[in-house]
Amino acid sequence: MIICVAGKHALAVESLKYLVKEFPEFNYCVVPSDTDDGCTSWQPSLKYESHKLGIPSIKLEEVYPLDKLIFFSFQFDRILKPGLFSSNMLFNIHYSLLPFYKGMYPAVHPILNGEEQTGVTLHKIDHGIDTGDIIDQKIVKIDHCDTSQDLYLKLTEAGVQLFKENARKLLLNKFVASSQPNRLGSYYSVNSLNFSNLCIDFNKTAIEVHNQFRAFSFRQYQLPTFNGRRIYKTSVTNERSVQKPGSIITDDSVKTVISSVDYNLELYKDYYDELWLACINGSLSQVKTYASRVYDINLRNNRGWSAIILAVFHGHKEIVQHLISLGADVNCTNYRGTTLPMYALTYFKNSGDPSMLHLLGAYELDIKLEDESGKSIFDYCDETQAVLLQKAFKS
Repeated sequence: MIICVAGKHALAVESLKYLVKEFPEFNYCVVPSDTDDGCTSWQPSLKYESHKLGIPSIKLEEVYPLDKLIFFSFQFDRILKPGLFSSNMLFNIHYSLLPFYKGMYPAVHPILNGEEQTGVTLHKIDHGIDTGDIIDQKIVKIDHCDTSQDLYLKLTEAGVQLFKENARKLLLNKFVASSQPNRLGSYYSVNSLNFSNLCIDFNKTAIEVHNQFRAFSFRQYQLPTFNGRRIYKTSVTNERSVQKPGSIITDDSVKTVISSVDYNLELYKDYYDELWLACINGSLSQVKTYASRVYDINLRNNRGWSAIILAVFHGHKEIVQHLISLGADVNCTNYRGTTLPMYALTYFKNSGDPSMLHLLGAYELDIKLEDESGKSIFDYCDETQAVLLQKAFKS
């Protein structure tokens, strides 16, 4: 019997790891999503993790003729046609409580619609889109301040847990599935939202406007804007609106207060791009200004670089010291496990200036941390550089 895991991100990766650990008697293969370039980003790469496990990556077309096959779709980005498979053991985990929110953007539409809960569904794959018989479900609560990114991460965690709870039954073909009600449910197509042209409709209640901002907030892809400024958080006040919806009531460096059809809202401005640019350019005064306006000094950008990583890589020692005083994590890494000393070593190699290494050596860093390739900083230096490292970090 062959088990094939198709898909992307943590749901696919964590499910695969669980299968390999708990059921080593099976043979495995993976079909990564087309967008998986084999590099770890804010989400793990199925292609990369399967390679580490010694599991081959194949094309979907190579799976079709396998009759002794159990196929799992975990956020796979292709529409599957059961008629092309020789096996009927085809399963999917969808991020909603089916039959509701079939299709696209299941972490966005529930927030737009003001739902207080959603969930994940394990179901068989049939000829429709998310219409197969339901095997099991798990409810996920939506908090009033959850963004679509928050909800996505909640759904992923619940999806992994749901799969672990049902994996053995699926592999033994001892599960029970129930058909979905034909008259109930909802479906959203890929065209239901246009993320390249997001517009907030202020001619709504404050709660509805708040829900729009939450639904469109997914930092890894986009944040909504107002007056050219990215907004990372909103809150509804208890002040009644007396001006035209969308009017600015007050505005300062931290937030803008606007009106809606009933209550005013606070829109909190995002300054991470400015902070990260200041860390690159070496402007300590700007770093001090923008660092005071962000909520997490250790937040990483799409490449996995935090403010202190940028400052170390570009050799700005005063900024590094200031960021550490604000709570920057000296043992932070990027998404691939590259450490601050590794970045300081790169700066030394490029500039000939060892002062950043000596600066970091004054703090309690774990110099033996390894990156995702299993290498420590000593694997990236020659003998002369190794002596310098041992002196700087007194190791």
